[in-house]
Parts: sequence; structure tokens; C-alpha cells
Amino acid sequence: MAYHHLAMAATDMNAIHAFYEGLMGFELVKVEIGPVPEGGWAKHFFYRMGGDNSRFIAFWEMHD
Repeated sequence: MAYHHLAMAATDMNAIHAFYEGLMGFELVKVEIGPVPEGGWAKHFFYRMGGDNSRFIAFWEMHD
């Protein structure tokens, strides 16, 4: 079964970024910011896994 991305919630995006881009070599390719239906806002970070655009890992950073 194919997948586009796996998304997980995160509390420390600085540590996440240092690990996935710095150590794993994944490229941060997109950050989306938007409202959350329950209130507040969130950032959605997408890291490319490998050289093509077929696999990503993503993290939600929730605010408020």
C-alpha cells in the first residue's frame, strides 16, 4: 500500500528539525500555517524522505 506522508504531533520542533534534517538528511520542503477548528492555530512541517517527491514525514506543531 502506497502512502504520501505520515504526520505526527510534536512539542519541540527545534529538536525535530535538528534530528530529521541535521542527522537523517531529510529536506524540509514545506511549512503550512492555518487555523485549528477547535481554536488556535497550527504549523504543518513536511520533510522529504529521499530524492523524489513520493514519500514525506510531517509534523504538527499546535498553538493555543
